[in-house]
Amino acid sequence: MRLLFSCQPSIANLDEFRVLQEAHPILPFCYFTLKASRTALRFRTLTHKGFILRPETLGQHLLSRRLLLKLTQKEVATRLSKLREHYERWERDEVESTASFWPRLIDFPGYYPFPSPTPADRVLMARRLLGLSQFGFGRRVKAIAKDVHEWEHGSIEPPQEVLAKIQKFAQSPQLRGVTQKGCAPCFIEVQVQLSNPPITLMYGLVNKAIEELVITNFGEDKWELIKKKAGVEVDVFVSNEAYPDDMTYDLVSAASEVLGASASVILIAFGEHWVLKTAANSYGAMMKAGGVSLKEFLINLPNFHTRVQMIYPKLQPPRFECSDIGESSMHLHYFTHRSGLTDFVVGLVQGLGKLYSTPATAKILATKADGADHDVFEVSWTAAA
Repeated sequence: MRLLFSCQPSIANLDEFRVLQEAHPILPFCYFTLKASRTALRFRTLTHKGFILRPETLGQHLLSRRLLLKLTQKEVATRLSKLREHYERWERDEVESTASFWPRLIDFPGYYPFPSPTPADRVLMARRLLGLSQFGFGRRVKAIAKDVHEWEHGSIEPPQEVLAKIQKFAQSPQLRGVTQKGCAPCFIEVQVQLSNPPITLMYGLVNKAIEELVITNFGEDKWELIKKKAGVEVDVFVSNEAYPDDMTYDLVSAASEVLGASASVILIAFGEHWVLKTAANSYGAMMKAGGVSLKEFLINLPNFHTRVQMIYPKLQPPRFECSDIGESSMHLHYFTHRSGLTDFVVGLVQGLGKLYSTPATAKILATKADGADHDVFEVSWTAAA
């Protein structure tokens, strides 16, 4: 900081000033004016509080941004919907964020805090901006998690089509301007804002059900390994707390690898478990009120979800419709903004068949993945004698 000094004698006549000085042997005195840039003064104040001129780690970027906004750690934690203790550990670079939480962490400073000069860096940047684990990102670019891991560590070069997708994503309107900022003026004047892409959420009850299914059938060690591979650091899922959809998808993908079963098999098993265990325990009375038979329950599914939303107001449920209703079959239409849950519905139908002691199957007739507007199933069951 540069200070500009201006010294002016307090007595207008210089000769009179000299006579006064000889009569009173004191040090020369004068009035002076201090002038300094307001930005420079602010920067000096921030530096005393711990502001870092050229931050390198995520924690340093978070700290510098927080000081600029004059926020406490508790206030930032509230913004991020996290406990203060969690935020403190990020700011001190003691822990790495979960994959699904990276978009919020990037949103706070308003830019991606690391340079991305190499293909490996660009893959990691894209995955973090999307909030995906290596499993989830691999699914997005049609690769396996092992390939994504090797791309990020520079062991192998990512294919050109993957880099092209990343480039296209980085130039999308919602991410324009999300670049590395590395000097104090950038921090002082930064106005870049990152608009979060829409994030769909599932209640913790869903992830708890996956946990129960795995632990019941394979043990706690397998569940811990699945969480580790999925990049999930949540110790306890809270039933009525919302979590990103991608966290659930990542858990299913990781379970597929750890348990050596296809995602389809796991989703079908999860669908059955959801009906027979989770739904029965969480809202058993509503399940019983849904109907006295499988057919009646399926027809009443829209009313069932309406009642469930009264318990979970943030729920984003699918919509079911029935057509071609016969004595032992019907067409079940499944409308949802989510993808990849077709096999889960198959498991739901099979679970409902077991619940009503009416063996049932769900044959897939059309799916959104194949270009249809929604998924359609032919549900068949053994008619009561």
